[in-house]
Amino acid sequence: MGVEWYLQAHNSGSEQLVSRKKIHSILSEYQSRTEDERIVVTLPEGEVDFFVDLSDEISSLMIARPIKSSALDRIIYKIMQCGTFVLFAPDTQFPIVLHHETLDHLPDGMLEALGEPKIADNIESFSRLLQEMYA
Repeated sequence: MGVEWYLQAHNSGSEQLVSRKKIHSILSEYQSRTEDERIVVTLPEGEVDFFVDLSDEISSLMIARPIKSSALDRIIYKIMQCGTFVLFAPDTQFPIVLHHETLDHLPDGMLEALGEPKIADNIESFSRLLQEMYA
């Protein structure tokens, strides 16, 4: 069974739109190719699939088969800096946000469904929380 991580951006309880070009520029810092509805990014540790809507602006994306990789941690962290994103996965202990203010933008019921988010205030704490969310 594969692991999937989800990133969703919200503004005042609704979806927040972020430029797909901005997301693509982050992903293109590494060798990547587009296949069907996904962007396959080649990292030193292996390949990771990013499922991104091909419209001009997006509010969410899914990462299939995430691997333990500091490069992947940096990619996700940079993407999350582009908006008020929350990172979550189905079988984890908690979601992750970058700023306390993000909590004010999440839709009603999201915190009850996902649990109380942990706040990553830098890339080091973000990488640590990615490992801890499965503990």
